[in-house]
Amino acid sequence: MFMLTAILVVAALWLNSGLFGVKLSLVSGHSMSPAFGTGDIVMVRDTDPADLKVGGVIRYRVGDIAVMHRIIQISKGADGPVFITKGDSNNKADDPVVAGQIEGKIAFVIPKIGWAPIEIGKLLNSFR
Repeated sequence: MFMLTAILVVAALWLNSGLFGVKLSLVSGHSMSPAFGTGDIVMVRDTDPADLKVGGVIRYRVGDIAVMHRIIQISKGADGPVFITKGDSNNKADDPVVAGQIEGKIAFVIPKIGWAPIEIGKLLNSFR
């Protein structure tokens, strides 16, 4: 059992380093429900923004905040493609996203296994 746990921890750290062009990310909100929700883990794969399509889900940054939303429109901007995104359960679209903000596209979702880190984080914050 110890060996299996050690292998899983090393694999998760290795994947999350971005070495293979993928990173794991914990979903902490509900804006993409029902596609994925709080406690899900998503695998974010590096991608060329030129290869992105309407309907795909991307992870991008707005300042220090990571956002994972669906592309609803792509247009040509002066410096490359401009993406309009929206959370599946949101009522309005987000501000435009440029290629430099994009960290990758969502390759697949592992449901609910991220609840443990969320609960541990809440517990640790309660001691502050």
